[in-house]
This record gives sequence, structure tokens and C-alpha cells, in this order.
Amino acid sequence: MRRFFALLLVFVLLLTGCGAGEEVTPVSAASVAEPSSQGGTAAPEASSSSSSSPGSPQPEEPLLSTLTDRELLGQLMIIGFEPEDDLPALAEELSPSGVIFYAKNLPDDEAGRAAVQALQSVSLPLPLFLAVDEEGGKVSRLPSLVGRSPSARSIGESKDPQKAFDHGAAVGRSMGALGLNLDFAPVLDVDSNPQNPVIGSRSFSSNPDEAARMGLAMAAGLRSEGVIAAGKHFPGHGDTATDSHTELPVVDKSPEELWQTELIPFARAAEEGIPMLMTAHILLPQLDVEEPATLSSAILQGLLRKELSYDGAIITDDITMGAVSGRYSPGEAAVKAISAGADMVLVGHGAENARQALAALEAALENGSLPRSRVEESFLRVLALKKEYLLP
Repeated sequence: MRRFFALLLVFVLLLTGCGAGEEVTPVSAASVAEPSSQGGTAAPEASSSSSSSPGSPQPEEPLLSTLTDRELLGQLMIIGFEPEDDLPALAEELSPSGVIFYAKNLPDDEAGRAAVQALQSVSLPLPLFLAVDEEGGKVSRLPSLVGRSPSARSIGESKDPQKAFDHGAAVGRSMGALGLNLDFAPVLDVDSNPQNPVIGSRSFSSNPDEAARMGLAMAAGLRSEGVIAAGKHFPGHGDTATDSHTELPVVDKSPEELWQTELIPFARAAEEGIPMLMTAHILLPQLDVEEPATLSSAILQGLLRKELSYDGAIITDDITMGAVSGRYSPGEAAVKAISAGADMVLVGHGAENARQALAALEAALENGSLPRSRVEESFLRVLALKKEYLLP
């Protein structure tokens, strides 16, 4: 019966819009790259170069009273899956906020569409984020773009934000053809360390201003096709010599040094209202001597929320990566991340890891170590984003 009334309320919300923001207005390429007085190409304007922020969480959301704690906490997770998993059953079990698709889940367009269609039969409180890492270049998952999509570096070398916008729009169209709606892109990291084993050509530029300008133009292109952009990896993964997929990188820079390079693209993204930012699994001992950025309140709430005044959704990078999983279980990492200020936890691999993360969040909420106010604050940000992009 509780489920019936929950679904009934969601149906009413769909009909009324329940205070949803204005309909997404496609952004034209011309509005992103207008000729400057010097004959070059102007940087994208704040009003059009990236997605608008869903805004601060609003109190007294009626949907909160209809959700079980498990459903509420599920909305703070995006999960991965294996090709052999029963995806609809897994989604029913965990009520996640979304699902991430990797190349193994997208052997061809038909398989991708079939997986999305299977999810449409699942009875969940809210529509799903259907996510993918589609940057271009070597990080490409969509069958139609693998081997055909330019890298961020090659686009950045043109210094033409129109090309970045067009790239984002092309990615958005390919995603839309499969029913996907969230891209973990653009990369906003600055390519400042030639020894970096994980960023390199994924970055638009070694110049922070260019990295910002081109990255936000790509975000605008994604938005023009109705796709959510998630800039990454805050507060900057460009100056590392270690791959966070396997171990924890350390960036021993002062706040002043970070403001000279790494933080510039993220500050621009926050100012222009990019709807989502992804955290980096890197340790910055001059900001937090113990925890990587993904799990650090000083970095997520102090630096990102307060100093950069970022109002959108924060999602972690995959907590099954070695930089985090080498120190914490999925459950410990999930609780630490949400407590630190993340709004969603990405559990990219392993259904059992996702189960452990959700169980730990439930236990922490029940025993009071994870305050309900912190959980509800994140849920309201997630809901605001879904109202803007996924609800009519």
C-alpha cells in the first residue's frame, strides 16, 4: 500500500511538474562561440555554455514522506552492472538513483537500447540517471563513437570552443539514441604533469583558462541535446604521477598553488552552474592530511561548497577504484563520502559492492552516525536535477 501511494504521488508530480524548473532550452552553437572583436572566438558565456544549476535544495519536499529509508538512500547511489546480471531485478532491489554503462554493457547499439528498455519496466520512485563515461578519444564507450571520436587534447589544440560544443552535441545525440541521459564528462583537469598516467590526452589543455573554456563548451553541447554534464575530477587530477584506479595519488600543493592552476576550471564551472561535478580520489595533505578529496569534508564542503559556492550535485568517482578500495570497504567509503558532503556515490563494479554500500548507509542512518539532515540535503539536490532533466 505504501508503494501504491508513493507511485501515485510521483504520478501527480509528473502531471503538475511539482515546482520543476523551466524546460531545458537547447543552446545553439552560435550562442556559445560568437566572433570576438579581435576576430577570434569568444569564450562561452555563463548563461549558455553549461547547464544551469538545479539550485539549492528546497525544504518540505512532499516526496520525502513517501520513501522508505532504503529508497531514500538508494537515490544517493549510481551502480554498475555485469552483462550477466538481471539488471531490472538489481534495480528493483537497490532502488538506485542511476546506472552506469561501460563498454562491456554496450557491445552494440541494440544491446544498449535493450538494457535501457528493460529498465523502463522497473517500478522505482523516480526515473533513473542512465550514465556513461563518454569523453572521446581513449575514454569512449558508445559503439557508434569508439575509435571515431576525437580526444579532448586534439579538440583543445584548435582553441576553438565551437569544436568542443559540436563534440558535446555529437556525444549527446549518440547518447540520446540509446536513451542515456548523463555523461561523466567533460574532463576539467589541467594537463600539467607530463608523467600523469591517467589524464594526459583526456584534458583539453595545459592552460587552465583554455581547459575551462573548452570543457564548458563541451558541457553546453551536451546540454543542447538534453544530456546532463558532470565535470571531473574535482579538485584536479592533472598533476599526479599515480593512477587512482590502482593506488592513491598525493598532490602536495598549498591552496594558493591550487588556485593558480587546478581550481580555475572548477571555479568557472561552479560559476556557470554545471549541474554535476565528480570528485577525485587524490590526497591533498595541505587541505586534508587523512582523507582523499572524495571522502573529505574540508574539500567537498569547505572548498567546493563554501569557497567555490558550488550549488549543484556532487558525485564520487567509482569507490571500487584502488585509491579508495585499498583503504576502505564499499560500505565504509559510501558512508564517509556522503558524510563528507557528496550527494551520490558511484559504485561502478560489483552488485555485492553496491549491496554493501547501501546496507552500510542504512545502518549509519539508523544509528545516527549519518544525520538524516545530511541525507535529505543530498536527496533534494538529486531530485532537483531529475526534475530539471528527467521529469516533464
